[in-house]
Amino acid sequence: MKKYKSLLFDLDGTITDSSEGIINSIIYALEKMDVEIGDKRILKKFVGPPLMDSFKKYYGFTQAQAEKGLELFREYFAVKGIFENRLFEGMDKLLNDLYAQGYDMLLATSKPVHFAYQVLEYFNIKKYFSYVSACPIDESTTSKVDIMRIALEHTVTKSKSEILMIGDTWFDINGAVKCGIDSIGVLYGTDGETELANATYLAKNVDEIRNILL
Repeated sequence: MKKYKSLLFDLDGTITDSSEGIINSIIYALEKMDVEIGDKRILKKFVGPPLMDSFKKYYGFTQAQAEKGLELFREYFAVKGIFENRLFEGMDKLLNDLYAQGYDMLLATSKPVHFAYQVLEYFNIKKYFSYVSACPIDESTTSKVDIMRIALEHTVTKSKSEILMIGDTWFDINGAVKCGIDSIGVLYGTDGETELANATYLAKNVDEIRNILL
């Protein structure tokens, strides 16, 4: 197995199962805006990608409506939704073991940076990450590719053949392809195998990530 030195981790749907809090926050926002939710299965697609894009894609929001939706989303999420969250089974031990083995680990998430730090501290896993690349508070960088490129500037190795992205959505795998690095598409997150077709490896659970890296 190829040896990697630096690992980029997505957060929502990869490290944590944040679906309950995100979905509840979306429901809160839509109800406040008197928008009919319709098929609730759509709400799962909000976990991971930039929320502004999802409001526009799945509910046809204008830019102004998406901004209002995001504002309402955060009303609920900042107080309650952020804690309706859990680590995927075995993830804490995996991070600890990867850290002990000397892997350089960085976070690359579309979650706003203050929320990302709050989640890392809440689960006591901030210590494992050498750098956090996330969406700025002013939303000036929401593209996953751009977020990953910023993370790449802070890796201990600059050899792309020694860097790996781990994520659960098309945005993560597409970002890895565009950045020229390998990837693990995790199938226990929010998207199916078709969405992750371009991943270098696929992992059905945390143990399969472990088998690839350790």
